[in-house]
Amino acid sequence: MKKTVAMILLMCATTFTFAHRYHFTISEVEWNSKNKCFEVGLRVDSFELENILSKIYRKKVNLDKTKDIDNLIYSYVKKRFVVKTPKGKLCPVVWIGKEISGSQMWLFFEVPVKEKVKNLIISNQIFFESATFEADTIHTPINIVNIRFTSSKKSLYFTKNKPQEVLTFREN
Repeated sequence: MKKTVAMILLMCATTFTFAHRYHFTISEVEWNSKNKCFEVGLRVDSFELENILSKIYRKKVNLDKTKDIDNLIYSYVKKRFVVKTPKGKLCPVVWIGKEISGSQMWLFFEVPVKEKVKNLIISNQIFFESATFEADTIHTPINIVNIRFTSSKKSLYFTKNKPQEVLTFREN
């Protein structure tokens, strides 16, 4: 009996693991006090980025061969990685570039912030288009943003149900 229960639990755990696929990004963000901007390195899955860009722009996108790939990625990122002031003013995203490393890609950009870095509203909805809720699978995007501001560190987590957070660092 114990063997049967253990086998059933193992099968359920295995089914749950394979039925729930997660799409995620990780961002490393550091405050540059000299330039008054956040410097962002955003790690994404290359294959998934190609698929999403192909769907959005309704053409086959290849990260190595598409002529205007930096513009396509930049346009996608600046609409989905958003920083706003407490009054709702949008902070610009300044594209720096990209680096492909196998199946992963690092996207680099800056977000200048002219106001005090207190209670900024951050939203990271990268890959949220890939969320599907079918009968046998759930594809859930999860985005992690690790932020270093002076001597403090914070990690923010974004999901489809929680696409934005308020960043509350105290300036030194």
